[in-house]
Amino acid sequence: MIQEEEDRIEFTINLRSIFEQSDIANSVVVKIPVPKNTAGVKIYSQGSGKAKYEPERSMIMWRIKKV
Repeated sequence: MIQEEEDRIEFTINLRSIFEQSDIANSVVVKIPVPKNTAGVKIYSQGSGKAKYEPERSMIMWRIKKV
């Protein structure tokens, strides 16, 4: 029996702002590119907002309403 090795990439993303506390950013989108041959994505946890894999763009799009 031959076992194929699972190819896997893990990302840990930390988003920090460098502006004053009184300033805010609305409708922030973080685009995380993934290899074009990606078969699937599991998103375990994000601090705020919603993250979704978009295979047609080969990206994970993380949308945050307010930072």
